[in-house]
Amino acid sequence: MIKEFSLQKPLEGVKVIELSTMITASLATMMLADQGAEVIKVEAITGDPLRLLGTSSNGISAMFNNCNRGKKSVAVDLKDNAAQAAVRTLMKDADVVIHNFRPGVMDRLGLGSEQLRTDNPSLIFVEINGFGKDGPLANAPAYDSVIQALSGLTAVQSDGGRPGFMKTLLCDKVTAYTAWQAITAALYVRERSEDQQGQHIDISMLHAMLAFMWPDCMANETFLDDGIPKSPNIADVFWVTTVQDGHISIMAATDDQWAGVFRILGKPELIDDPRYADLYGRVKHIGELREIMNAGFAKFTLKELLARLKDEDVPGTECLDREKAITHPQVTALELVEEHACSVMGNLRAVAPPISFEGKRGLSGLPAPKLGLHTRECLMTAGLSEDQIKAFEAEKRIFVAS
Repeated sequence: MIKEFSLQKPLEGVKVIELSTMITASLATMMLADQGAEVIKVEAITGDPLRLLGTSSNGISAMFNNCNRGKKSVAVDLKDNAAQAAVRTLMKDADVVIHNFRPGVMDRLGLGSEQLRTDNPSLIFVEINGFGKDGPLANAPAYDSVIQALSGLTAVQSDGGRPGFMKTLLCDKVTAYTAWQAITAALYVRERSEDQQGQHIDISMLHAMLAFMWPDCMANETFLDDGIPKSPNIADVFWVTTVQDGHISIMAATDDQWAGVFRILGKPELIDDPRYADLYGRVKHIGELREIMNAGFAKFTLKELLARLKDEDVPGTECLDREKAITHPQVTALELVEEHACSVMGNLRAVAPPISFEGKRGLSGLPAPKLGLHTRECLMTAGLSEDQIKAFEAEKRIFVAS
C-alpha cells in the first residue's frame, strides 16, 4: 500500500543512514531530506572534513551546511567494534544506507551490503565510488578534478588546446543527482513489490560523468561508420561578449534569432550570406561570426543591447556576479533564495528546493547540525541505554555534542 504523504514532503517516513565525507552522498541525501526523509549522518568523532573546508562560521563551513541541511549527526569511531555494532543496530529499520567509501571498506567495518541486508531485507544499499568496483583504478582515490580530467571534460573546456577545468565541483554534484534519482526509483520499486525487497545500487563518479557528458560533448564519438563529418562542439558557440559597461551572454539558436542579431549589428545582408544562412554554416564559421559580433556589440551599453535583444526576441542577459545573481528580480519574484536564523552559524541563505508538487514547494531544511548533536538521541532510539551511551562517550567510542 502506498503511504500517504504531504505534497511538499513526499518522502516523509523514509529513514536514511549516510556514512560519507565531502559532497557526493551528502548532497544526495540532503535532497532526500528536503523532500521529507529522516537523514542520519554518521560521522567520525573528528567529523566530516567538509565541516572545515572554505568559508566558515563558528566551526561549520558553508559548503558543509549547503550539503547537510536538515540532517541529524551521529559521531562514532567506526573502527571500534562496539561502535560498529551500535551503528548496525541503528540500521536495522533503515530504508536506505548510502556511503562513498572506497570498495571493500564497509565490508571490513561489518557494515557491507550483504551483512546489512541480512538483518534488513528491505534495505536499499547505495555505494558511491570514484571509478567503479573493477578495473585498474578501482581502489584509487578520486576527487572532482581527477574525474573531470579522466572523463574528457577538461578537453571540452580547452582553450587554445590547453585543457581547462570547470570551476565548480560538477562531477560531485552530477553524481549526487544521479544517486538521488536512483534512490527514489529503488524506493518506488520496493513500494510496488509484494515482498518489499530492497536492493544494492552501485554508482561511480566516472560513469555518472560520462553519462552526463554524452548527449552533447560526445556527439563526434557517437557514430562509428566511416565518412561521417565531425562537427564543432555545440558549446563552442558560447562566449562572453564585452560591451561598454559590462559583459553579456547571447545565445541565438534559430534562423530568426540570428536574423535579429544581424539586424542589431546593422548587417542585415548577412541574413542571406550562405556562410551563415543555416545552423551548420554558422557553426562551421563561428570564429568569423565571433569577430563580427564582438566588434559590433562593443559599441553598445548593457541597457541598449538588452533592449535591442528583447525587441528581436533573442535570448541574452548580463553576466552577473554571484551577489547580483541571487538578488536578481526574477530570482526574488519566485522566492528562490530563503533566509534563516541559526543559533550556531548566524543568519543564513539557502536555495529553496527546486521542485514543486501540485504547485506547492517545501522550505529548505534546518541548518546543518553540530557534530554529534543527535548521537545520544539516535542511539537511544536504536536501543542503547543511557548508561551504555555514557560509557561509550567516556571511552571515546562516540562523541556527543554538548
